[in-house]
Amino acid sequence: MRGRSSRPRPIRLVGFLVLALALGAGLGCKDPVEVGALADAGAKTGGSLGDYYRSLADELETTAELETFLDSLRGIDSDGTAQEQYEQQIAALGRRADLADALTAAYTSLGQLSGSSAPADAETSATALARSVESLPSLADSGVDVSSLFGSVAGDLVRAVQSRQLARANLAMRDVVAKVAELVEREMPIYEGIVEEQGNKVGAVAETLITENVLDPQPLLDQVARWTGLPLAAGAPVSEDFRTTLRQALVELGLARTWRKARLSALAGRSIGAALDSLVLQHEAIAQRRGLDLAQVSSALDRAGVYLDEVEAIAQEERAARTGGGGATQTGGGT
Repeated sequence: MRGRSSRPRPIRLVGFLVLALALGAGLGCKDPVEVGALADAGAKTGGSLGDYYRSLADELETTAELETFLDSLRGIDSDGTAQEQYEQQIAALGRRADLADALTAAYTSLGQLSGSSAPADAETSATALARSVESLPSLADSGVDVSSLFGSVAGDLVRAVQSRQLARANLAMRDVVAKVAELVEREMPIYEGIVEEQGNKVGAVAETLITENVLDPQPLLDQVARWTGLPLAAGAPVSEDFRTTLRQALVELGLARTWRKARLSALAGRSIGAALDSLVLQHEAIAQRRGLDLAQVSSALDRAGVYLDEVEAIAQEERAARTGGGGATQTGGGT
């Protein structure tokens, strides 16, 4: 993924303790350190969500490039409307990544309302989050009206922080996170379709190029031979029907990595959604002065991190292949 940001670092110990004590005092929590842990988990969740959105935007950029290339191969004028739609979707995903970053910042500073500059910092972060929510564009074909979904929850958070009533701010933050979780859940079919669409475009390009003997399928044949432990037969007669079938099989084999990336991306999104849902429950636990259980949040984030790292590794291999640095095959061979 182009320019993927690192996940948020854990809150430094001093800031962590200030946050924990401030929230604990304001909410009457039995264990204020747990409250600080919730803020840390929220910041990390926001970071993972931002990584996920940037990954989707990167996939969509590649899809747009592949569609332009495929149109050129087929002698079709590039569809300006389609490219404009891609750009709008990419921009909308970028704004969602900005929302995730604002969520991270809000979690980091929300509880620090007892220090000299902390109230102003918390209000600034809450205001930035509210503005990000209020200006969030809808994602085409998702059927989600973002404005009605979030309503006034972002403004409620700003007012809660301005009042310096931590119990009120905790509930307002819960409501914002709940709406973000709902947004992710309702738009998930679009997110999953983004990576699947890239797979379809990759398959169409690969099939065209292999059929026209522009791509050399020999490395894939060699890979199959290694799996069987048997050598390829040199000069064996092959019917044209079998050649056609073999070409299609090689296209499908080449797509396996792309479809695996799509599955991993979907799993990452689902895991981050689970982390958001768990955060909502933990805000409610604080409001009810119950002990926290962040195990589900941590587990979901760990899974999301593994999936996102694997998606990034595959994306790097694909970029290297496109630029000729990943063992790209020579052209001209045919099956």
